[in-house]
Amino acid sequence: MNKKFTSILITGLFAAGLGLAMQQPIAHADRTINKYTWYTYRSDEDIPTYYTKSKTNAYIWNTNFKKKIHNLKNYYNTTWFVTRSFVHNKRVYYKISNFGGKVSGYTWSGNVAPFLARNINSFSSDSDYTNYLNTDRSQKLARAVLKLFPNADVSLDLSKKAIKNVTNNLYPELEGYSHVINLSSLQGNYTLPSVVTNGKPYSSKQNMRYVLSSSAPSAAYTAQQVSGILQSNGYTSKKIAALISQGYKLGISVSGNLYTSANKQGYPSTLKGGTIEYGLVLAK
Repeated sequence: MNKKFTSILITGLFAAGLGLAMQQPIAHADRTINKYTWYTYRSDEDIPTYYTKSKTNAYIWNTNFKKKIHNLKNYYNTTWFVTRSFVHNKRVYYKISNFGGKVSGYTWSGNVAPFLARNINSFSSDSDYTNYLNTDRSQKLARAVLKLFPNADVSLDLSKKAIKNVTNNLYPELEGYSHVINLSSLQGNYTLPSVVTNGKPYSSKQNMRYVLSSSAPSAAYTAQQVSGILQSNGYTSKKIAALISQGYKLGISVSGNLYTSANKQGYPSTLKGGTIEYGLVLAK
């Protein structure tokens, strides 16, 4: 059996059967020689992710630094997986790749920066938190999911409680709310984008949290999968609109596998404070 398929399948079964705690430290499986020299043994979902810093010319080199093979300005919205940092000609370089590894190579560390998330407890108001979701580069997935809930008021309080109280079952109750719909526990078919069996993408039944936490080609792809699970459980766009018109607010946190701090250069060896935070709930 394909090793990557086995890893994904085991992870999915564990998430669906046991219910992962949705606010926990990211597990480390790294080798750090010094601040500049580092590499990781992590699975796809735990590899540090970075973004392209600017739209100017910046290059990815082949492994012997003989040829520029990609221009990062053409990949401004791509999420990069960094698996190694090292010194070359007195500069720090990273080994980077996109999802699936079709675009990969070495680039100067200054060309990319880590996605860093703010701890949800650092926000003081709904508007502060909503602005963060709508503008911060680390919140691409949140913005894609928010499009499925047009005109919904995001509640900071509800978002915090959704993370703290998440289980595989419906929330028994959330203090301050009399009607709660735990979207995080909904289950549906999820097509794993990196696994093909018998010439077709592999699909399995997963809960919403697993879908939100899985690596994917893009935030839009994950949002499409989320939409499919919502609809298969009766939460069509019309139903969601009706709930919002009835006063339901949205609790959302999808800052999974993101760190909260790094040194000025953003070296992967200095990343700290990562948590896995997933929660999606409607309540009033």
